[in-house]
Amino acid sequence: LCITLYQAGVGLKLPAESAAALLASDEHVVPFQPMGKARMREWVQINLEHSEDYRNYLPVFEESIRYVLAR
Repeated sequence: LCITLYQAGVGLKLPAESAAALLASDEHVVPFQPMGKARMREWVQINLEHSEDYRNYLPVFEESIRYVLAR
């Protein structure tokens, strides 16, 4: 699994370094914590108000897919 819809956003699995960089630099990115569980090191959640704004994150979605396929 590399991408999932969850609550008001999209969860993505990324290399830990990429996840940390996004968390530090993007106000729309939060730790992915499904059902209140512990923070997942390689996962982030992007929360955007308008669905069309997710297009701006296409490189992040592509990185997620490449990362999971390479494992």
